[in-house]
Amino acid sequence: YNLKNFKTALNHALNGGHGFAMAARDCTKKFSLFDEQCE
Repeated sequence: YNLKNFKTALNHALNGGHGFAMAARDCTKKFSLFDEQCE
């Protein structure tokens, strides 16, 4: 994942009716993958 994909995923989750906490949790998992790839 890159930052653009992360932002897109967060926006889709929020626009899809998920609450912020649920969207943030799901996107945090994706951000962890992004972070691992940056190392």
